[in-house]
Amino acid sequence: MTSAHPPADRTETVGDSAGKLHILALDPVFRLADQPGPTRTYDLAQRLTQAGHRVSVLTTSAALKADAAPATVMPDAGMPHALMSVQVVRTTARARYGYPIAPSIFDAYARAVAWRIWAVKDVDAVLVTDRPLAVLPILLLFCAVRGIPRLLEAREGPPPRPDRTQPFARRIAMWLARGMFRLAAHGARQIVVLSPGVGSTLTALGIRETKILVNEPGCDTTLFAMSPGVTAAAFTTHPQLAQGPLVVYAGAMTAKRGLESILDLAAAMPASAANVAFVLCGDGPARGRLEARAAELGVLNQNVWFLDPLPRRDLPPLLGAATAVIVGGDNADPGESSGRFFDALAAARPVIVAAPGWHREIVESRGAGLGLPANDAAAAAREVADFLKGADGLRRASQQAAALAAGRFNLDRVASAVRKLIEDSVAADPRHAVMRRRTLRAKRAFDFVTSLAALIVLSPALLVLALAIQIKMGGPVLFSQLRPGLKGKLFRIYKFRTMTTAADVSGALLSDGARLTPLGRFMRRTSLDEVPQLLNVLRGDMSLVGPRPLLVEYMPYYTAEQHRRHEVVPGITGWAQVNGRNALAWEDKFALDVWYVDHLSLGLDAKILLKTVWIIASGRGVSTAGHATYQRFDEIMARRQGAEDV
Repeated sequence: MTSAHPPADRTETVGDSAGKLHILALDPVFRLADQPGPTRTYDLAQRLTQAGHRVSVLTTSAALKADAAPATVMPDAGMPHALMSVQVVRTTARARYGYPIAPSIFDAYARAVAWRIWAVKDVDAVLVTDRPLAVLPILLLFCAVRGIPRLLEAREGPPPRPDRTQPFARRIAMWLARGMFRLAAHGARQIVVLSPGVGSTLTALGIRETKILVNEPGCDTTLFAMSPGVTAAAFTTHPQLAQGPLVVYAGAMTAKRGLESILDLAAAMPASAANVAFVLCGDGPARGRLEARAAELGVLNQNVWFLDPLPRRDLPPLLGAATAVIVGGDNADPGESSGRFFDALAAARPVIVAAPGWHREIVESRGAGLGLPANDAAAAAREVADFLKGADGLRRASQQAAALAAGRFNLDRVASAVRKLIEDSVAADPRHAVMRRRTLRAKRAFDFVTSLAALIVLSPALLVLALAIQIKMGGPVLFSQLRPGLKGKLFRIYKFRTMTTAADVSGALLSDGARLTPLGRFMRRTSLDEVPQLLNVLRGDMSLVGPRPLLVEYMPYYTAEQHRRHEVVPGITGWAQVNGRNALAWEDKFALDVWYVDHLSLGLDAKILLKTVWIIASGRGVSTAGHATYQRFDEIMARRQGAEDV
């Protein structure tokens, strides 16, 4: 797994490595700072637009204000509005902070994505969260059709393994969900995870470590930069919170957080420090149980207060007033990514951690707070009391927290790692290159099937024509010659012979006009002499459509631009052949060949094939004026360069 943190002395360039891109971000619960909860997608989108990229967000109304419309969800601060658009899928259900997302929200979102996504034009890359799972196959198809990279942000990781005690239908559904996740993960160009724990889970599923970027939520030091005189609103309603050391927990209240141990800590605290207050700010399915537990322990509204979740923009005053921030109990999931941990660092508050895991390792290794003993509330209370009494220790921990927030975990740096990942993914295999490869593969398949069918159908007529050539001109029936093909590689081209081998008394061949027979003239006018090249098409040396393979002797005279005609497989007919054929000047013919190289498409090939039929029927452009066939390019160039023997 790769780290989200570039070296501190690295100079970051903004938006240069892959140009200005259009990035589609899919997040069913898109939050702005005026709502409680993480604003991960908004934070990334804001910094992507600041780098000059365009971002389209497809989300639901579940976490937006009830009166928010697609045109009014744009925040005012720091956002180049012209570079960001938000499409909102209306849902009746609301996403309550701290609670699981209602299935109806995910269902409505998946249905809307299935058809709305196709209306988003000129997308260069897609960044999608791993929920709902039903969206992931849709994105897989969308990105495959558009030829663009898909980056998966695995916020939750794979669904859990089914339990044998669960109903059979439920187990089948969970296995299908895991399979869907694995398919999406393996199909993603890159995977962004918010914690090392999720990354380890993915590598256990067989995902390459080099494909995974650990990218923590990050510290928004701008948001948490406190203005002088700002006071948390909670202090107005609960003035007792300002009377002593304050320990704050701000986050979701779920079973994973192990918050019961915080209540046990609060109950044991008066024996060591009577004036320490605890605030649990948030909501979730465990809140009612926690309040009941606090009342049972006798700490509710005594030294423990519960506050409703705050909008993210109102969180800095509360955390800024805290003596320390506690980020979970001793039974918290050690692999979980915690936005509240990074908010504590951003607010430059010492962090108290009880559970083992990577948060604790960071805090203890950098001295940014305190790690508590597990399953011993009395011992934990004594350590917290001692820690809160030590002014020097608190100051050093605060400084270390601020240093982590400004450096390793700074949101701008974290977001720049995602931006660079997107830019590098696009630059490594740009959409136009993917679509061109796809066109060339389809073109080759069409060439093979068509040439094989044509050779089978035309074989009787080809035998008759070969017999006529043998009778009129003698053998051999076929003319072969080395010609330059793709990238200038030589191959042997086949044609029906149209000229005799008549020579003068010195043994030199006569002019083309003298050797061209009536049968040969007819074959050239109708292009029947080119039909054996279907064998070259079948072998892959040529295509039905492409620049004509010319003589090897011409190559030294090509300019660099004219050499580009060899960037594609040569063809039996081409853009130059349907726009003047041999009546064109060589420079004009080469210009048309290069234009075809730059604009190659299946539609253009179809147009050329249809026009070829008309050109052959009309017999136009078979030769240049005054010549039986056409003037040799090497002879023309040699004369221009002053040669006297041509």
